[in-house]
Amino acid sequence: MKTLMICPGGLPVPAVRGGAVEILLTNILKINEIKCNDLTLLQPKNEFNGTLFKQTKFEYIHIPKFIKSIDKLLFNITNLLCFKKAGSFSKIVSSFYYSYKISQYLRNNSFDKIIVEQNLILLYFLRSKKLYKKYIKSVYFHAHNELHSTFGIKKILNNIKIISISNFLKSSILANKSLKINEKNVLILKNAIDEDFFNKTSYDYTLAKKFNIDKNDNVIVFVGRIDKEKGIDILLSSLLKLEKNFNFFDFKLLVVGAEFSGLNYRNSFSKKIRDLASHLSSRIIFTGFVDYNEIPKYYKLAKLVVLPSVWNEPAGLTMLEAVSSGCCLITTNSGGIPEYVKGRAILLEKNNLENELPKIIFDLLINPDLINQYKENNERLINKKSLEKYYNDFYEVIR
Repeated sequence: MKTLMICPGGLPVPAVRGGAVEILLTNILKINEIKCNDLTLLQPKNEFNGTLFKQTKFEYIHIPKFIKSIDKLLFNITNLLCFKKAGSFSKIVSSFYYSYKISQYLRNNSFDKIIVEQNLILLYFLRSKKLYKKYIKSVYFHAHNELHSTFGIKKILNNIKIISISNFLKSSILANKSLKINEKNVLILKNAIDEDFFNKTSYDYTLAKKFNIDKNDNVIVFVGRIDKEKGIDILLSSLLKLEKNFNFFDFKLLVVGAEFSGLNYRNSFSKKIRDLASHLSSRIIFTGFVDYNEIPKYYKLAKLVVLPSVWNEPAGLTMLEAVSSGCCLITTNSGGIPEYVKGRAILLEKNNLENELPKIIFDLLINPDLINQYKENNERLINKKSLEKYYNDFYEVIR
């Protein structure tokens, strides 16, 4: 079976610059080195390459500089106007150009199965009558987020298979009355990470020394983008409350991440975070971007991992990484998160998060035995063949 995977176009694969979708794709490529299926990966040209993966064919589409310049201009304008979703405009013109070039590519190449990852605009190639007739029964859209806009391709969505990453996301897609998707067309393939990779990493004393961390310190780790959806403002506010009410309460917060995967822009939320962080200056450490392969070392520094997501996160790979690292995790009972970590994490309700989060952090840090219970439970539940299972399930879904 000849399969084409079309990358979203935002970040490169292999996932040298992070990205949840890109990490999933990279993991598929890793297992394909063993399985040796006929797999092609299509993405915009970037400075990285996939030479480590001999069993996957890499194809690239060049995005001209003037297209990228238009994207940058649109992004700067929307950001200047304080548009909440300014990041959504960071590559929108590039996406349409990328989609156009995908159409040309598919006119000259044939595949048995095509998987379009995350980016709905990339389905535009099916607006061509010739390509629609040829591929409509062979295309799968791999949805990683809720579908709030269809970009004028509702008919296409109604006639292809959609792969959902959780039962929550599937329910959301089916509940969207404007889409009218047939339930039979929505398949579920739950995300996975290399659990063994995260679990087998040891405590890194050199990394701890870099951040002036002692192994006995109460280190709280947050991993993710610095944006409102991830709830980092609530975490900072919670720690400020604890510091104010309990003078003896000692902790350090390690924030592992970057603003919108490294985009250097400023908005009101960024200013709020800087203000909150200034009151915790002696206790908070911002690492900036960290290579994905180094992330397990940061989890191992943690007494607690706190990921207080305040949106309906369809899955949450970060939560899965934390429990696979053997950490005690506090997160929220929202979206698809419970499907991935229920029984392995402390789940708080979003509507009372600001009151409950400081309490549970305090209770856990003064009760190390309880933390150890969660750690031991997560160690016990590690699936050392999680990636191989994900790969097999992926091919089962598209077969």
